[in-house]
Amino acid sequence: MHGTGTGTFAGRFLVGAGYSAYNSIIGAGDINDDGHNDLVARDTSGNLWLLPGNGHKGVGARIKLGTGDQKYGYLH
Repeated sequence: MHGTGTGTFAGRFLVGAGYSAYNSIIGAGDINDDGHNDLVARDTSGNLWLLPGNGHKGVGARIKLGTGDQKYGYLH
């Protein structure tokens, strides 16, 4: 859910499909400094991905951040 700017949350909405490829996803703030909140996700092979927010209730093309991250139990 996203904030309304008044201290409450608006209703949920569909961001996309196909996220079952990831075993951990976190909201990471604005990683790429474009003014939109981003997601960071780890896939089952241990690859770490940036899913940049597009400012329109969705994400743009993913960007690979690294590999070998399966050794960590969770992202935080």
